[in-house]
Amino acid sequence: MANVTYITYLYPGLLFADSSVKKVKNRKIPKELPKGCVAFRFHSQEEAKRNGEVLRGEPKDHSPTHYIGKLTLAKDVPAEYPGERYRILRTNVECNKSYGVVHVDGNIWDAKPDAVIHQKDEFTFV
Repeated sequence: MANVTYITYLYPGLLFADSSVKKVKNRKIPKELPKGCVAFRFHSQEEAKRNGEVLRGEPKDHSPTHYIGKLTLAKDVPAEYPGERYRILRTNVECNKSYGVVHVDGNIWDAKPDAVIHQKDEFTFV
């Protein structure tokens, strides 16, 4: 069996995030990301070949999510997102006891405490 590393690219979706997964050599932060990608994370999986078929274990050892955007901590959300337009966002952050939110290309995503924030100009989108 071999321990294989993957990167999951996250994209805005209609109700939930869309994603694509790619095998990579290591967990080095990529310089190029697919167009539309707003976040990514790494994970590992055990793989074994049997009778010409690749068998994969469950994903494990997930990295923190790396977002391309601007982090706003929960305590700052009311000031950063005032008015009726963001009332639901403020309510969700408060009710879910969120760490904060990340504004990524016109979308707002819930941020976990271990979130890693990057600026868009750190990457080339292909």
